[in-house]
Amino acid sequence: MELLEAAQYYDSRQTGLGTDFLDAVQATVAEVLAVPDGPPIVRGQVHRQRVPRFPYDLLFRFQADEVRIVAVAHHKRNSDYWQRRT
Repeated sequence: MELLEAAQYYDSRQTGLGTDFLDAVQATVAEVLAVPDGPPIVRGQVHRQRVPRFPYDLLFRFQADEVRIVAVAHHKRNSDYWQRRT
């Protein structure tokens, strides 16, 4: 939900920026899959990786051979709102 809302917001500011945001998130997921030990753990088994060019972090955990995204969190949003999702 927050991912699509952010993309819509960026598109409302500048046409195509929402797509750029989604591409940046997708590239971040690919980066995490390529180097799974890279991103730091922030709580329990939840890792954090910054989304380049945008003020967002990707919060995720590994489950089997997949990445389970917990949140795409804006840097200015309450930093622990996503914790109840884990």
